Amino acid sequence: MPPVLAWGFAAPWLLWGLLLAVAPPIIHWLFRRRYRDTPWAAMQFLAAAAKRQTRWQRLDQWLLLAVRMLIPLAAAVALAGPTWQLATGGGPSTAPVQRVLVADASLSLSAVENGRSRLTATKDRALALTGTARPGDAWQLVRMAASPPRAVISHPALQVGPVNEELQNLAPTSEPAEPLAALDTVLSLLGQDRGGFRREVHLLTDGQRSSWRPDDEPQRARLQSLLQAIGAQARIVWEDVSSGPLDNTAVVDLTLDRSYVQVGQPIRATATIRRFGQPPEQPRTLEWRVDGRLVARQAVDLSQEETATQTLPYVPASAGDVRIEAALDPDVLTADDRRGAVCLVRTAVRVLLVDGRPSGVPFENATDALKLALAPAAGATATAGETSGIEPTVISDGELLGTELSRFDVVFLCDVPLLTSRDAEVLKQYVHAGGGLVIAVGPRLNIDSYHAQLYEQGEGLLPARLGEIVGDAAQRETSFGFDGREFSHPILQPFRGNPNTGFELTRTFAFRKAVPVADRATVPLSFDTGDPAIVEGAYGRGRVLLLTTALDRSWGTWAVWGHTFVPMMHETVRYLVAFRSRERTLLVRQPVRFRLEARLAGTTWSVRLPSDERVPLPPPSDAAAGLLYEDTAEPGFYGIEAPGSANGTAWFAVNVDPRESDLRPLSATELRDGLFGGKEYDTDADRAEIAEDAALLADDAAGLSRWLLGVVLLFLVCEPFLAWNRLLSAGVALGLAGCALAGWLAGPWGAIAAAAIGALVVAGMWYRPVLAPRQ
Repeated sequence: MPPVLAWGFAAPWLLWGLLLAVAPPIIHWLFRRRYRDTPWAAMQFLAAAAKRQTRWQRLDQWLLLAVRMLIPLAAAVALAGPTWQLATGGGPSTAPVQRVLVADASLSLSAVENGRSRLTATKDRALALTGTARPGDAWQLVRMAASPPRAVISHPALQVGPVNEELQNLAPTSEPAEPLAALDTVLSLLGQDRGGFRREVHLLTDGQRSSWRPDDEPQRARLQSLLQAIGAQARIVWEDVSSGPLDNTAVVDLTLDRSYVQVGQPIRATATIRRFGQPPEQPRTLEWRVDGRLVARQAVDLSQEETATQTLPYVPASAGDVRIEAALDPDVLTADDRRGAVCLVRTAVRVLLVDGRPSGVPFENATDALKLALAPAAGATATAGETSGIEPTVISDGELLGTELSRFDVVFLCDVPLLTSRDAEVLKQYVHAGGGLVIAVGPRLNIDSYHAQLYEQGEGLLPARLGEIVGDAAQRETSFGFDGREFSHPILQPFRGNPNTGFELTRTFAFRKAVPVADRATVPLSFDTGDPAIVEGAYGRGRVLLLTTALDRSWGTWAVWGHTFVPMMHETVRYLVAFRSRERTLLVRQPVRFRLEARLAGTTWSVRLPSDERVPLPPPSDAAAGLLYEDTAEPGFYGIEAPGSANGTAWFAVNVDPRESDLRPLSATELRDGLFGGKEYDTDADRAEIAEDAALLADDAAGLSRWLLGVVLLFLVCEPFLAWNRLLSAGVALGLAGCALAGWLAGPWGAIAAAAIGALVVAGMWYRPVLAPRQ
C-alpha cells in the first residue's frame, strides 16, 4: 500500500483563529465606497478616462483583501503546530505524544548499584524522557508500589515542570512492586478519551523476576492480558534501569517455636538466611538483639549452601512483650538484612468458662471437669494457675452480658442452652477483635437458637451447621472413638508420634452431627465414623472452635480420662492464644490492630515508631473495635503505649516482604515469551532510535511553523505598502525575500548588506521623478 500523508496539529484548539479570516471581507463590505449618479458633463469625461484604470484598481483591491485574509489564516495554522505522519506501518510521527511513565518504587529499587540506587537511575531515565518533550506532548505518572497513591499525575500534564517535580519527589518504599495494580491504573488512564495523541507507556523498572513472574499462574495470565490490553492502545517501552543481577543476602524468615510463653519458659528463635546470587567472599555476621540489647553474635557461612539457619535460645525473666531481632551486616540492600518477631510473655492466661448447666453437686455442671483440667492446683494450697499458667474464671450463662470479655484471652461456652441476640452480638465483637472462642455442645443446647443467632446461613460465628444427636448417652450401648490417623493440627501435637497415650481409647457415647461451612471451616479432629469432633473457623481476626461433644462426663469418658482431655484442653488454649499473637508479626503496610479493655477505651493512646518518635492516636469510638494504626511504611518495631495496662507497651514487628530480596531480573526469553506472550514491545534502545527519527520529523514540522510565521511577518510589512502602491509593495516583498536568502547563504551581515542595497534601490525608484532634470 502506498504511504498516506496524515496531517495533525499539536494544538488544534488554536485553529479557531481561522475564523478571524472573515474579518477583512466584513470590514471591506462595511466600508465600501458608495456611488451616486450625478449628471455633470465634466464627470462624464472623467468616467470615460477612468474606465481604462478600472481593471487594475479591482486587481489591487482583491489582492489587498487576499493578503489581509491570509495573515490570520497563516498565523492560526503556524500557532496550532502542524504535524504529519506517513502512514506506512509504524514509522515515526510528529504528532503529540501522551506518555504514561510507570516508575517502579518498590524495595528492590533501593538496591545500590555502581554507587547509586536503582531508584536514582529510574529518576534519571524518566528525566531524560521529559527532556525530549515537544510542544503539545502530555505526561502522566504512575507509581508502582503496593500502597496508594498509584496515579501520581492522573490528568495529562502539558508542561514538564510539574512532572519533573513529582519525579524528584519520588521516594523509595519498603513495599513489593505489585505490577498488577499499577497496570490496572495505566489501563484506566488510557481509557480516558485523549484524541489526537499518539500513546506510549514507559515501564521504568528493574524487571525483578519475583514481581513480574509470580508463582501464581492466574496472576501471570492476568499480567499478560493487561499488557496486551495496554499494547492495543499504546506503544509499550520496557525501560530496564538495572545493569544486571545483583548478589544479595537477606534474613528471609524469623520464627519462634512458641509465640506465647509464661515467665520462665524457654523461647527458641530460628532465623533463616538466604543468599541470592554468588556466595559472599567472607562469612556474614548475624547479630541477635532482645529488646534492643545485643545478646549474641554468630557467623553465617553461605559458601556451600544457599540457605542457612541460626537459632537463639532465650528465657524471659518477666512478663511483657519480648522483641527479638536478627540482623546481618549491611550489603547492597540493607532493608532486608534484619527481621523481627514478638513473643507474648505472661504470668497466666485468663480463661472464661461460661457454665450453661450450673449445679451445686460437684462435676454435675458443665465446667468443673474443664476447670480442673486447666488449673489442677485450683482449690489446693497453691494459687490458681500456678502450675499450669492458666487462670480460669467460671460464670453462669446469665452473667455473660455483665462480664467484660476483653479481659480474657479465651472464652469457653459449655452447654449454654440459649443465646439472645445481645449475647450473640457481644460474642461476635469479641471474636472479630481477635479473641478465641470454644463452643462445646451438650444435652441442654438448643440448636435452633444457635442457628438463628450464630450460624446466619453460614456467614456467622458458628463454623458448622449442627444436626441431630448421634448415640444414646443414657443407654451407652454404642460408643465412638476419635480418629487417630491424623495429628497435623497443633491441638493434637502432644499425641503426634506417641501411640501409647490412650488417645484411641477415649469413648464418646453421644455427639451432634455437624456440617462444616464450605471454604470457611476445617476439621482438626473426627470421630471414627467420619463425623467432625472439632470444627475450626475464622471470624474477623479471631478463631472459633466447635466441639460436637460435651466437655464433661455426661456424654462420654473424655473428661474423665485426663490423660487425653487435659493435654488437649491445654493445647486448645495455647493454640488460640498463639493464633492471636500472630498479629504481632506483620509485613510492611499491614495495619497494627490492638484490642482494648473497656476501662481503657477513653484513654489517650500513642504509637512508638521504629525511629522512637511517638504519634498520638485518637481514642476509638468503640472499645470493641480496638486501636488501629495503618501507616506502617517502614520496617521495625511499633509499640502501642498502653497506659494503665499491666503488660506495658504492646509491641508489633513489621518486616519487609522476602520476595523483594531476590534481585534477579527477567531473562530476555521470559520477558519476550513469558511476560509479553510474544507480542510486540519496545526496549529503551528501540525508543532512542525512534525518538531520534521523530526529532528529525519534528524539526521539519517546526520549520514549517517558522516559515508560516515568516509569511505572516512579510504580509504585515507589505500590507501598508500594498494599500498605498502596488509596485512599492512588490519591491518591499522582493527586498525582504532577498534579505532572507542572503542571510541564509551569507549569514547576518549578508542580510544587512542586502537590506541596505534594497533600500537604496527602492529609494532611487521612488524619488526618480523628483531628481530628474526639468524639460
